[in-house]
Order: sequence, then C-alpha cells, then structure tokens
Amino acid sequence: MDKYSQNFEKNFNKISARLDEANLTAESIMANFLFPKEEQVWPAGTYGLLRPDTGCPEDLAFYEGDTGYFKFHTESSSLLPDNGHSKNTHLSRPIVSSYSVNTFITLRFCITNGVYNSGAWPDGRYCIHQKHSCPDGFNTGSVTVNTESWGNLDAYGGNTPSGSPSQMYFCCRINGNPTTPMVLPTRHPFYLYQYDGRCQQVKGMKVTEEYIQLDTEPGSGGNSYHPYLPANSAGDIVRLELCYYTKY
Repeated sequence: MDKYSQNFEKNFNKISARLDEANLTAESIMANFLFPKEEQVWPAGTYGLLRPDTGCPEDLAFYEGDTGYFKFHTESSSLLPDNGHSKNTHLSRPIVSSYSVNTFITLRFCITNGVYNSGAWPDGRYCIHQKHSCPDGFNTGSVTVNTESWGNLDAYGGNTPSGSPSQMYFCCRINGNPTTPMVLPTRHPFYLYQYDGRCQQVKGMKVTEEYIQLDTEPGSGGNSYHPYLPANSAGDIVRLELCYYTKY
C-alpha cells in the first residue's frame, strides 16, 4: 500500500470513529431526554403501581406500561352510591364517572416491563399490584370486588396487572418496619398500598395517606380478602388505603 493510500485509510478511520462517537452521543442525549436517569433503579420483576396524575415515572422500567386501567361497575341501584376518594387525591383522573343510572370507579396503572429494572425490593411493609408472579420476598394477596350484578359493565384494557376489576391480585412485603425508610427512586411521584394501616417510609420522599372507596353489590357478601391485602373494608364497601410519595 502506497503512502497516499495509507494516509487516506488513516483519515477515513478517524472520521468513522468520530462519526460513531457523535452518533453515540446523540443517542445518549436522546435517551436521557426521553428517559431521565433515576437516582435509584426500580427493583426487578413485573408489577404494577397506581398511576398518579403526573403520569408514570419517566423511566425505561415503565416503558409502554401506562396504558392499563380497571373500570369497576359499582353499585348502581342506590341513588347515592358510596363511591369516593380522598378530597385531594393525586390519582390519575377521571376517577368517578356515571352513565345513565350506572356508576363507575376507574383506576389506571403503571406496569413495569421486567427488562430495564433490577435489584431486590427493600424490606418493609407495603403492597403493589401483581403482574404474573410476585417479585422475590413478597406474599400474594387478593381482593374480590362484588361489582354490579345487573347488566354488569366492568371493563379493563391496555397493559394491566393480573386479574380484573372483580378480582385484583397484590404482592405484599411484610418483613420490615414501616417507620424505617427504604430506598426507591425519588425523581417522580408514585403510589404504594398501605399494609396494616400505615404507610411505609421512603428515604427522601414525603408521604401522604389517601384512599379509594368502592360501593359494591349489597347483601350477597361477595367481597372477600385473601390474608395479605391492602384493604380496610366493611360490609358492602371496599376501601383501599394508599400512600402517595413526592420528593422533598
């Protein structure tokens, strides 16, 4: 190879290397713009969190995981169904809706893909929605919701947790002290469920207690609770106790 050819090849390789570096930089900038890095990675597994009004965490762990919802057809024979939620709830809206004489509660979800999240969930006392099998260290629980029996219009779609509006499944961790702060990503607001009527503390996050309440079909005793459950309910009312986290 003559000197001219050697110089040409050398310069070509330099240019190619710079172009590759520029492409990587551009891809990194775009990735950081679309999915800003969290201070902490979301723990491993497939699972669901309730979707707040700010949307799902902007993290690859929840990529394409913001489409799911459960729409509960609640008791509709009463003129004043006892559906409700915290006055200053941060759940994604609309929550309570009606159609003709029918009343509904809609919950929306953030579902992990199980690809871009890693590491173990920290010890504590809290619950999340089950998606397939529970992550290591969790116990499975469920809540059966006896939704409207006459012309039932329950609905669900998108990327949802396991179950349906009439049968929800949860993963509950009960091996720690809720007053001992655990470490989770803090960049974006999120929800967990209470266990034992207390919110788990999270390092760097302020927690607010909230609730969602469903008025179910009366008289049949159809609501039921597996031992591990995020509920505080009586009679025909299913009340789910929530914990809403925002960064200090």
